[in-house]
This record gives sequence, C-alpha cells and structure tokens, in this order.
Amino acid sequence: FTTDAATVENSVRKVTYETTDPNGLLEKIKGQPQRAIIEYVRDGGSFKVFLVEQMVYVSFNLAGVQCPRLNSGSDDSQPEPFAREAKYFTEIRLLNRDVYVVVNGLDERFT
Repeated sequence: FTTDAATVENSVRKVTYETTDPNGLLEKIKGQPQRAIIEYVRDGGSFKVFLVEQMVYVSFNLAGVQCPRLNSGSDDSQPEPFAREAKYFTEIRLLNRDVYVVVNGLDERFT
C-alpha cells in the first residue's frame, strides 16, 4: 500500500456507469471490435456490457436476434415460453467472459 497521492490517483480506474453522450460514444467505436466483458444477461439477446477501453457500461442487444422475453415490462407478467431457457443458454456461454463486440448503432430511445 502507498500513501502517495499521485500513485493512488493513477491506480484507480474511473468507470462510467451511465453513458452521458451515447452518440459521441457511437461515433468513436462504431464498426470497430471492442474488448468487453458481459456483466449481466437480461434475456437471451440483451446484456449489460462493460467496454474495457472506454471504461463504460452499456446496454447491448444482439442485432438480428429475437429471443423470448422474461417479462414485458409489467411486474405481474409471465415470461414468454422458453424465456428462461434462452437466458440460461446465453448466461452459461457469455456471462463474465471476455468478448469482442461490434457496435453498429443505437436503440431508438437514444436517437
């Protein structure tokens, strides 16, 4: 351990948990493979991803993939058929793994 303030400052990672400028991030990384870690699997095709070089967490949907959803937004809704199986299939293959992702665009909520 050290008490040197400069060493401590350079040793601490500055992680962003919410993207304040999604369009700026998209311009910087669009179409380029980005080193990432899958931190959370929401369902078979949606994840919370940590982009290592940018030190930012983003929600990520696989392009061209349709998976059954666990819930449709309301608390009392039942999962669609095979939603749990789709999530499990994805979790055992990707959760907490180092991967490369290619960002092609933003969801309509951010445009």
